[in-house]
Amino acid sequence: MELIAQKPILIGKDVIPDGESFETHDRHAKELIDKGYAALKGAATAAPPAGNGQGELKPGEQFVAGKAADVIASIEGTDKELLAAALEAEKAKGEKQRKGVVEALTAAVEA
Repeated sequence: MELIAQKPILIGKDVIPDGESFETHDRHAKELIDKGYAALKGAATAAPPAGNGQGELKPGEQFVAGKAADVIASIEGTDKELLAAALEAEKAKGEKQRKGVVEALTAAVEA
């Protein structure tokens, strides 16, 4: 499906900027649309969902926004600068940081 990013989206190793079109499979497209990250190309775009009042997610925050298993699976092949930003974002969660994610990101950054 062809979508338009409503906010920066990390797809693999690439960040799709707000307003840029991109293609993905149907299941992923539905998830992105449901979360307010994207809209169908050619469809009227709705206002983005209310956030946490802190503005757009930075690439490091976007990288660690998913499930722990998905974050860890995405580490291989990702540049160290993005991984360092992701590690910082995960640690900024305080008590809600995920130990496995922190360990995997730390190992990747130090490799």
